[in-house]
Amino acid sequence: KAVNKGVELASGDWIKLLDDDDYLARNCIEEMANAIALHPKAVICSCQSAQVDTLGAELSVTRQVGSPQRLYIAQEDIHYGMLLEMVPFGTPAQVAFSRDGFLSSGGWDSSLDTNFDDIDSWIQIAQFGDAIFINKCLAYRTIWSGAYNHKFSFQKRLKTHISIKEKIYALVSEKYQGQLPLLWELVAYLRLHWGLVALKRGKLISAAELLFPECFSPIAFSPIAWKLLLLRKTLGGEPSLYHKLPV
Repeated sequence: KAVNKGVELASGDWIKLLDDDDYLARNCIEEMANAIALHPKAVICSCQSAQVDTLGAELSVTRQVGSPQRLYIAQEDIHYGMLLEMVPFGTPAQVAFSRDGFLSSGGWDSSLDTNFDDIDSWIQIAQFGDAIFINKCLAYRTIWSGAYNHKFSFQKRLKTHISIKEKIYALVSEKYQGQLPLLWELVAYLRLHWGLVALKRGKLISAAELLFPECFSPIAFSPIAWKLLLLRKTLGGEPSLYHKLPV
């Protein structure tokens, strides 16, 4: 609700969200404004970000998208890229969006309670124009060990993630319809993904519930699930999606 109210009151053409414990590089707004000016059809812009601990020490940096320093993705290609996780917009710290695009999308769904609520908004906004990516680290996101969204069960995260994929699936352009995995294949991939996350965190019961939902249908051995998981590791593997902006 706070996001919706803030955007409603804003007077600018573009909105840059920022949580109170995250921060931006000094040149972030300038870099985004310059890129947006080069491509007026854009409604959403994202950059790389660093994850830092509460002392400001860098933990990791998000991967770049494609190879050009600045690029755009045409509207008809965005949801296909999002479905196969080749178009990772990231968290609010990384993203700016068009005010008109946001309002046209229906606004922020606060019912998701920090569980994919940002991605849900990017999905909706991306219906109304192109996307820009800047392959520079221009934002810093603070990681808290006891963060609220870490308290959701793996089953709840899986359920919401499936819902998000279904929304994206319905918006994929007709030009990609013959190339899409089936929905059950995506669900198998998501079960594998969250099962492995649970396993990595030592939650063995949760991992078993996710990887083996049915005795005779072990997701852990689904070839298509592994194929999608491996595809996720190769972000930027679809050069035809990316169009270079002038440097």
